[in-house]
Amino acid sequence: MKKNTLFVLSLLSVLLGNTLYSQEFIIDDIEYVINSHNTVFVSEMNTTASGDVVIPETITYEGADYTVTGIRNASFSNNNLTSIVIPDTVFSIDENAFFGNMLTSVDLPAALERVILFSFAGNNISKLTIPNGVKEIEQDAFYGNQISSITLPASLILFYPDAFSDNPLREIICDSEVPIPITTGNLEMRAQICVTVPAGTRDAYIAEGWTGFQSIKEDSTLGVANAEEALFDSLEKDVELQITEGSVRVSSSKAKLKYFHVYDLTGADVLKGSDTLISTENLAHGVYILTLEFDEGLFQTKLIR
Repeated sequence: MKKNTLFVLSLLSVLLGNTLYSQEFIIDDIEYVINSHNTVFVSEMNTTASGDVVIPETITYEGADYTVTGIRNASFSNNNLTSIVIPDTVFSIDENAFFGNMLTSVDLPAALERVILFSFAGNNISKLTIPNGVKEIEQDAFYGNQISSITLPASLILFYPDAFSDNPLREIICDSEVPIPITTGNLEMRAQICVTVPAGTRDAYIAEGWTGFQSIKEDSTLGVANAEEALFDSLEKDVELQITEGSVRVSSSKAKLKYFHVYDLTGADVLKGSDTLISTENLAHGVYILTLEFDEGLFQTKLIR
């Protein structure tokens, strides 16, 4: 009898928890859905939105504080937004989230790792800031805008040129001294674009597949132009990787490893954790991108299994 009572109580707890975590509510015409005990996603605008919209970093509902961490599919699509402020707490922006508006500039949030397809398509964006931390920009993510120049951060693990289809794109600046893997995409589009890479990396970028562009030139101010990139350079010299047939051991005399991620060339996160001894035994043979997040910065390298 006691076991049955405990089972019923546990079941009720799960059901009540699921109900809480799917609860929706509206504040200032923005509808939110509770994602966990202290986080929420934006689910949609309660009215037709126009002009300037500011998504708050935190909200209070029924006496509880919640951090806004995500924006769901088509939350703001097909409105008349001219500007949007997205808090740096947001790490997830779903498909079509801002599709079909009149946005002219976008500063992506610092916590964002992946820009999903069509999330900002069909706007008038001419100015785009991609923070160091974004790992993937999917195809057609910024389709149909007015973007002529982009700077790709060192954190990017895979670049789809088609992410910027139907834009007047003429310039790509790559901050990473480790060549960013690139998909084939629209080869005709490449012929109109000039690429700038850090000094001493042009041949490596070409070997990685950066071919068919109007030009690829080097710039000595890239790669270590600011403190964050200088820190990456410092980590690159300090981090040691002992690679065997089935593992990678990570060591550093200056920094402490927080997390690791192993991505395949499609951008899929195939392995992650926090151990300094990374087992690769179950990975298929091929090329991967190993990203190591230390307490002092980010380190990234190619891994061949």
